[in-house]
Amino acid sequence: MEPITKVSLLWKMEDLLSPHFVGILTASPTGVVVAQMAPKSAEAVTPATTALRADECRVYLVRHGETDWNAEHRMQGHTDIPLNETGRKQAAAAARFFQQATIETMATGGPYLPSAVYSSDLARAAVTGDMIAETIGMTVTRDERLREMNLGIFQTLTKPEAATKYGKEWTAYCGSTEYIIPDGESRVLLFQRVTAAIEDIASRHRGQTILVAAHGGVINALWLRTKGMHPTTSKEEVVRHGHPPSCRNASVSELLVSADGSWRQMVWNSVEHLTGVAEAREGIF
Repeated sequence: MEPITKVSLLWKMEDLLSPHFVGILTASPTGVVVAQMAPKSAEAVTPATTALRADECRVYLVRHGETDWNAEHRMQGHTDIPLNETGRKQAAAAARFFQQATIETMATGGPYLPSAVYSSDLARAAVTGDMIAETIGMTVTRDERLREMNLGIFQTLTKPEAATKYGKEWTAYCGSTEYIIPDGESRVLLFQRVTAAIEDIASRHRGQTILVAAHGGVINALWLRTKGMHPTTSKEEVVRHGHPPSCRNASVSELLVSADGSWRQMVWNSVEHLTGVAEAREGIF
């Protein structure tokens, strides 16, 4: 299977009348370059010709399938909530997607066939990873660094409930990415944790493709890294570059992580494999 290089994204940009476009982004720790853009009417998925270099690792990111708390818009964080029936259907659809990729590349063994599968140790991501790995004849390496953001006292609550019960703390959290939630962590700490984890994992698989089953907050943090940004980046700068497309359950994203520290975003939040399966909910917690 060739990697995907175009996908419809929901992006907020000051200079676009419509927030919908397709594109590929190339990023380094110091900046971002838009390598290709097309209007919404373009095909959503097009085969790529980008070859994997020996110093790169291709990372497929899969958000876990839906849970009951996703459906209720309840913040999970480190709370270990299992997939619901819809979530298992979504994970099975993602598994079929990668199974087909395995069939298509088995003849050559070449670079789009995952050589390893990693997942968060929380059940919703772990089971999603297990279902995919089983279809391609692999096992999963658990890594707790890939856990969702620890939302501390906000866990189990909806956002309105958190704002009511912990008004001062919720306001502080919404106002600063450096604010450490009581009994939890900050968005900066999440970013540092998950980017370091991906750099470490990628360093073990240069010239190879891997798959990582994780969480919306994790994937959004990695999106910032591919854009050369950080949780402390000014709001004006974030608006100038655009916001991450809301991460949907069982969506597939793809990035290339190079040994020189540069990250290239190839596709983000693709849900075409879920067509006809189940609604893929937005959200990150």
